[in-house]
Amino acid sequence: MQGHYNETTTNASESGNIKVCGADLCPEHSVTEIQFSLPDPLTVKILMSVFVTFSIIGLLLCIFLLPPLPTTVTSTNNSVIRKMLSATCFCLRVNTEVEMILFIPSIVLLSSVETFRWIGVSKAYISCPFGVQFVGFSMALHGLLSGVSSIFLPRLANFISRKYVVTSLIIGITITHVVFLIWTPVNDELPQMMGFISIQGVLEGGLSTMLCAFLSFMYPKKTDAAFASLATWKSLGNTAFIILAYYLCESARLYIIYALCILSMTTYVALELRLRLRKNKPEINDEQEDESNKELKMSDD
Repeated sequence: MQGHYNETTTNASESGNIKVCGADLCPEHSVTEIQFSLPDPLTVKILMSVFVTFSIIGLLLCIFLLPPLPTTVTSTNNSVIRKMLSATCFCLRVNTEVEMILFIPSIVLLSSVETFRWIGVSKAYISCPFGVQFVGFSMALHGLLSGVSSIFLPRLANFISRKYVVTSLIIGITITHVVFLIWTPVNDELPQMMGFISIQGVLEGGLSTMLCAFLSFMYPKKTDAAFASLATWKSLGNTAFIILAYYLCESARLYIIYALCILSMTTYVALELRLRLRKNKPEINDEQEDESNKELKMSDD
């Protein structure tokens, strides 16, 4: 069945010559003669059984091993609504702070890179030259290296400065996407592409972990609002780039990523400088954080 996939899902003409792959691939370039053969029903049942089994195991582990979340006892429905509105306003208020405004471009950069990998890399750099059967292998390889990177790079940041690690990751992501612009892989370059996917996994996994750790460092008393903002902006970035994938060529989206790399590098450096200046006024920062938490405390009364 893999051989059937390889023959019928590459962007090729009847003569076997590849039409368009890589950065030149655009939405109007259709993949010709796509025919997917259905897998064996027994294989589908086995895979779904494995998925359901691990899902149940994960649910049981969360129930019995994780500590319960703190709950707030409320007397009326009005107090619940008031607390929800207060928490929402508090999350929106965090997005108006200068630190979060400077942090947002890095979140959007990460979401754009992820979306380009989901759509652009899978279609234009894996499925088109090599066949759709290698998309799963590339995703698994990327996930493995991303997990390894998320474990070791934060420990590396403990020995060297955090700013050096984050800036190196952003520069590395910029370089990898420049390579995507100038390199169109062919049939015999699958090992090189898989190695390149591995490098991309290390960079993306490290940047994602470092941004989460950096956000916890900036907002030690506002973690709920800070990570809610992180998830919101990441989702908005993913949505925007998925929509752009239907209208723009791969090269156009790469140029957008380059602009985001420059913007995120600039705002990250400005954020580090601002945090360094803020260290000289710790007592003022504590007073500001206490004032920002009054709304949530009032809702509990």
